Amino acid sequence: TVAVLFVVFGLMTLGGTMFDPLTVAWVRDVLGEGPEVFAWILTVHAASGIVGSLFVGALGPRLAARDLIGWGSLVAAAALALRYNLPSVALALAMSAVVGFTSVASSIGAETIAMHSVRDEFRGRVFGSLNATLGLLSLAGAAAGGIVAEVVGIVPMLNVACALTALAGLVVLRAFARQPSSWRM
Repeated sequence: TVAVLFVVFGLMTLGGTMFDPLTVAWVRDVLGEGPEVFAWILTVHAASGIVGSLFVGALGPRLAARDLIGWGSLVAAAALALRYNLPSVALALAMSAVVGFTSVASSIGAETIAMHSVRDEFRGRVFGSLNATLGLLSLAGAAAGGIVAEVVGIVPMLNVACALTALAGLVVLRAFARQPSSWRM
């Protein structure tokens, strides 16, 4: 379980940090917009993340952590692919709402699995290792995304990030097909 979590968190982080610097360039170069539109995209994403956390909190035990991560990642990847491949400000804002919601749900599911899967006496070491790994992958994702986008283009690199997000969801759904009942919120 811990190894799968490292892979899933790694894929999510690598793909997720590719989005960060490339979205600014996408707004400018593909949408032809400026900082105001970028700010609105971030605002919608954050507001829907708050709604997502309230939703997950309200439904609590009825939600399976595996489904939150797996399906949340797949829906986020699809919404992001739509956003980046069909350039429209209205669509970008709508898909940002979907992604903000699913990102929070997926993150809550991942943390739930991690907390329930690691014994108390090892949790600090596992989380420390996981956070160190994710820090390195964040740096690698942001750097690689920017460098490779210079060669292949912004949208193709954003599609790679979408694929990594989708892959994380598929790994979770496959690896945790039989999840323990303790993995409920």
